[in-house]
Amino acid sequence: MDLFFDTNVLVASSNQHHPQFTQASTAVARVVVGKDRGSFSQHSIAEIYATLMRMPVIPRVHPLEASRIIRENILRHFSVIPAVADDYLEALDGVQSGVGGSENLRRSAAEMRGKMQGAADLHVQPQRLQTDGSAAPEQ
Repeated sequence: MDLFFDTNVLVASSNQHHPQFTQASTAVARVVVGKDRGSFSQHSIAEIYATLMRMPVIPRVHPLEASRIIRENILRHFSVIPAVADDYLEALDGVQSGVGGSENLRRSAAEMRGKMQGAADLHVQPQRLQTDGSAAPEQ
């Protein structure tokens, strides 16, 4: 199955103390072992790095460790979908007109990967891993 991972799922899977670690790491593990094909937006690389660097954990995540986590645990196993400026600008136009906010940006990211038709979007909601789209992850 093709799965498009939201940044928060990849972040949650990178920290065993994260409340959604179990659900997120299970979904990521399916990609790592080849049961599913995973992808995420190019923009998520910067978001994951920034989030790892400011996570309230002791000891703090060192920049080299954040880079290693992204390269070895994520980039090695996932396809990166290029971010196109027009997609973000269209989403921002929607925000300015009062449509959506961050939900509008998430929808734009999902539309940006139109070549991944049929892929499920994975994002973390409090207490569970959520899918949006036409497909649902297999158990």
